[in-house]
Order: sequence, then structure tokens, then C-alpha cells
Amino acid sequence: MGKTATEFTALVGFGDTADEMFKYLSFEGFVVRPDTLRRFCELRNQNVEWVAAPRAALCGGQTQHAAMARSIG
Repeated sequence: MGKTATEFTALVGFGDTADEMFKYLSFEGFVVRPDTLRRFCELRNQNVEWVAAPRAALCGGQTQHAAMARSIG
């Protein structure tokens, strides 16, 4: 599943995985379909990198939002 930790969790010594994130987020039940949550967890590194990138700043445009929506299906 790619890197086991995001850049930010690795900096603080926390080695998260998609499986652990999925377990944590689904513990109280599902607010989205399990396959949607699984995909979100598997793409967590890309999601964090996208949000942290300078181009993801609140710029009012929809170009970045549309790109993110396409990346998570």
C-alpha cells in the first residue's frame, strides 16, 4: 500500500498504515461505504501531500478541487 506513514506522522515517529487508519475511522461505524473509506485510507499520503502543497492554499478556484476529486474517484 505504498509508504506506511505520511511525511507528517513519520516526523513524529508514528508509523501509521492504511489498515490501521481504516480500523480507527470505522470503529464507530461507517458514515460512508466501506470501499470508499478504504480508498480514502489507501490514498492518505497523496491526500496529505495535496493539502500541504502550496497550490492547495485557499485560492477560490476549483481547479485544485477538481483534480483532488478525480484522484480519489
